[in-house]
Amino acid sequence: MPRAGVDLTSSDTERARAFYGELLGWTPGDPDPDFGGYANFSKDGELVAGLLAAQPNMGPGDVWSVYLAVEDAAATVAMARDNGGQVIVDVMPVADLGVMAVVADAGGAAVGLWQPGAHRGADC
Repeated sequence: MPRAGVDLTSSDTERARAFYGELLGWTPGDPDPDFGGYANFSKDGELVAGLLAAQPNMGPGDVWSVYLAVEDAAATVAMARDNGGQVIVDVMPVADLGVMAVVADAGGAAVGLWQPGAHRGADC
């Protein structure tokens, strides 16, 4: 089964890169302009997290998000909706890397969904 992952959305990605590099020994990858400046953190050559700059009107500016691995993002979103959940970000292909979505449970707790493509998610 594919791996889960976590992403940090930060209002100051340079400080976040330095902070987590120093705190946890993570190595930040280069921001990819094709994906809004998204970058990966790695530790000992393995992917551990992602980093994205906060955007205006995006919601909370500085937040960690959990992404759970799913085999079929569209089916999982439909099941969430059918069971009283809310779709925050509908199914969205991310080039050939995978498919993402964000849902909230009936109580309002949000979680990301990741259907892997070329990017399987975190290695740990």
